[in-house]
Amino acid sequence: MSATSTQDQNCDALSATGADGIIDFAAASLREDATLRDAARLLLSSGQWGVPVVDGQGGYVGTCTLRSILAAALPVTEESRAAGETIAEPGAWAPTAARLRSALQRPVTQGLDIDVPAIRLGTRLPQLLGVLCRRSPMVPIIADTGVRLLGTASLARSLKTLFTE
Repeated sequence: MSATSTQDQNCDALSATGADGIIDFAAASLREDATLRDAARLLLSSGQWGVPVVDGQGGYVGTCTLRSILAAALPVTEESRAAGETIAEPGAWAPTAARLRSALQRPVTQGLDIDVPAIRLGTRLPQLLGVLCRRSPMVPIIADTGVRLLGTASLARSLKTLFTE
């Protein structure tokens, strides 16, 4: 069975449940050879909170978020806290910005957010909404079997779909 026909079947199955508007099957993703800079550009230009990262076969690797990019690029340590600039100092952000620019060349896989769970396509809607409300405002949706990325679901998209029906 081709990937397209499988995706069509998934869309048909979701249409029957009324949940098809919650999953974005055309959601952007990044390959694992992308950089943190690539992820930051995509997230900032799209207004998304996070982006799924996939391997060469479309398998879900993890999710890179704005939070995880900053955490990977500028880890907070006792040394950095003691030496850190305050936001009130003139030019205080210059050293931090320079470190950030350099760190953004790292692989996107160094900036994966471990708090973002992947949700299987067969997951019940109340469980999905619970994850979106309590853990992450965006989650990747993966196939019932394996780890193939199908799309994403977001809190905003879910609320829009549920409130417009």
